[in-house]
Amino acid sequence: MKYIMLFIITLQTFILFAGCAPRDEKKNDVDLLTKYSINDLQGLFEAIYEPQPPEQEDRTVFSFKKVIIDDAAAEFPSSCMRRLPSKNGEFIYTVYNVKEGGRYYVRWNSADEGILECVDRIYLKDLPSERELKKVKKGDPYSKLEKTDENCRFVYRMASYPIAYSLASNGKVYGFTLIAGDDNEYRIAAIQDCSDSEIFLSMIIKADYP
Repeated sequence: MKYIMLFIITLQTFILFAGCAPRDEKKNDVDLLTKYSINDLQGLFEAIYEPQPPEQEDRTVFSFKKVIIDDAAAEFPSSCMRRLPSKNGEFIYTVYNVKEGGRYYVRWNSADEGILECVDRIYLKDLPSERELKKVKKGDPYSKLEKTDENCRFVYRMASYPIAYSLASNGKVYGFTLIAGDDNEYRIAAIQDCSDSEIFLSMIIKADYP
């Protein structure tokens, strides 16, 4: 029974997301997809679940609600799925066309019974050029990076300084390590090329760029 269910799930996923080239840098399948409102996409994939136990009422405790592939297919049937080889097996994401401009990306991991579950999401609009990103220097305030790249991703890291990632239009991905300055504003402490890493931004293929 377990293998039958797994086969059905796999078949459903193939039917719902078929029609996109697996990794064709020249063919832009996403332009042919239905366009969805960014508010509707974020309403599903970025819905917040806020457990507030009595002993934690004074703390901000939240997480994203669980979303599986069937939820996405029911709400937004027009999407393009990419299944890319990675060091940890397979890197899976879907891309959606956005009415307001840009594209919305959802990353999936296999959960119980092989069901795909959303683990990350990104909204990208206009990508900066690498030349623009290189104007952001060590010691600059984080606000300068935000003005240069409205898509930059701020990521907290346990036992380390936070980092912001930016994707350039030519595919280069840069990581900007941040530290709090005397004015309590984050400043850039180090810059590194993360293009060959397997973070979400670096795994998105150029054919799927906005």
